[in-house]
Amino acid sequence: MTPCNKAIEIFQAALIRAEDSLNNKWKGQFLNILGSIYTYQEDYDKALEYINSALSIAETINDKSIIGTSLSLIGWVNSKQNDYDTAIEYHQKALNLREILGD
Repeated sequence: MTPCNKAIEIFQAALIRAEDSLNNKWKGQFLNILGSIYTYQEDYDKALEYINSALSIAETINDKSIIGTSLSLIGWVNSKQNDYDTAIEYHQKALNLREILGD
């Protein structure tokens, strides 16, 4: 088993625990981590699926930190796909939010 596959296994289990405990904050964070792993593996469609799920949850619970992370990750995926205009758009949204938060 590759290190990435092991990480996916671990964070999938953590995601299930977060879902079982109804902890949406942790669920959003684990979804972003899984999206990052899939980006590293160059499975961009799956990465965006996880990251967009995290973003949706974060918006629902109004967790601006997770929203900012999700926006940054979407920008990263788009840059990996050579869609630089979209990447810049998402990175700018993340930067604007981080500035508001003082991060």
